[in-house]
Amino acid sequence: MHQKKGLIKKICLFAIFILCGGNIAQAHHMRGIAHYGYADNDLQTPAYEEFRSVGDWQIHFSFVHIVEKKNCDLAVDIKNRQTGKPYQGKVIFQVFGNNENPKDIKSFSTTLDSTNTFRAGWIYETEGIYTLRIIFNDGIQDYREDFRMQVGKVGFNFLWFILPLSIIFILMGFVLMKRKREE
Repeated sequence: MHQKKGLIKKICLFAIFILCGGNIAQAHHMRGIAHYGYADNDLQTPAYEEFRSVGDWQIHFSFVHIVEKKNCDLAVDIKNRQTGKPYQGKVIFQVFGNNENPKDIKSFSTTLDSTNTFRAGWIYETEGIYTLRIIFNDGIQDYREDFRMQVGKVGFNFLWFILPLSIIFILMGFVLMKRKREE
């Protein structure tokens, strides 16, 4: 009986880990701006953040979706992993949807602000899943990195329905196998 409770406890902890393990931590301040510096329509946290290491570079991508307008503030920080110094060269941004060919999309320029962040304002027409492609060259190598982002409501994600049900069925299967072994 004691082993049965221990097994069920382990399975439940594993299920909680699987369900909660993929959450993204959100920063309290938006890119270092104090609360009084926010515009009325700015979110306090980015809608999405991702850190990625590529070659000698650490890339931090984030975007803030401004709800009242079909507008997003895209930001990319690029720093050398060994020296910690920011990338000072040119970065090209391209944004395209799932059904668009990246070769047909125009690139747009970014600006490097005082915090060494490359920024661009992007206006979209429809809500959906988009890709931000950044392109830069450090003098040694060309880099091209794609970041996926969801803008607005895309629809119901059936994984939130399927995943808990599958965990319940797996737990039921373990209980049934345990009972058959005891018989």
